[in-house]
Amino acid sequence: MLENQKAGIKSIEVGARILQALIQTSNSMTLRDLAAASKMAPSKAHRYLVSLVRTGMVEQDAVTKRYALGAMAFQLGITAIGRFDPLGDAIKVQRTIRDRIDETVVLSVWGSHGPTIVHIEESSHPVIMTMKVGAVLPILATAAGLVFGAFMPRVVSAKIVRSELRNATGPVPFVKTKAAVERLFRSVAERGIATNKGHLTEGVSAIAVPLVSPLGQLVAAMSVIGRDERIDMRLNGATADLLRAAAQQFRSGPAGHTR
Repeated sequence: MLENQKAGIKSIEVGARILQALIQTSNSMTLRDLAAASKMAPSKAHRYLVSLVRTGMVEQDAVTKRYALGAMAFQLGITAIGRFDPLGDAIKVQRTIRDRIDETVVLSVWGSHGPTIVHIEESSHPVIMTMKVGAVLPILATAAGLVFGAFMPRVVSAKIVRSELRNATGPVPFVKTKAAVERLFRSVAERGIATNKGHLTEGVSAIAVPLVSPLGQLVAAMSVIGRDERIDMRLNGATADLLRAAAQQFRSGPAGHTR
């Protein structure tokens, strides 16, 4: 986890499991289904639901007896979204990762010409990179580029992808046909992570994840870049796990972020 373990109130954490279950479904839920999703006995879930209904966080239909998020939950969500600074929060997550593993972490956003570097957090042993803030990254030759290709609507990136496949003088793409590109994008989307082992610069590798807002919009790609002998490139390795956890925290909104 990215947060320090601190003493808290267990009952609030248990109640949050019920709210999380309701957040993850678009329909109201029965007590039995809600208890199962929250991993607790129905009798226990019912006790928590009584209090959650009283506070307005949950409401119960008087006829069907099914449960859904209440008015206070919606108000909290609207307030949180209004205070959400996506890029600022992304940079905070980026710094947290750098401090945890002491590797260079690069943040890229989608610009008019494709993936564009907007912020770099250097490690204590920076790698030599020709890419600086403002540099445009190829979609088909970088880990960050693959993240954008996989998680953005194809219609947005299609023109640049076609250009990179035709360009004989630019960086060599990972794959060279439209069908192979689509397979690669699907693979990255399924794994939730992209890698680049020495493709652009010999001896330098990168591993990247998407930072997606609570509304489901891709805000940025976050890449850890380092020398091959230092960076863990395994898809189930420590670096990948840390990046996935950070991406999940980012998607959960401001309350899930390390401050």
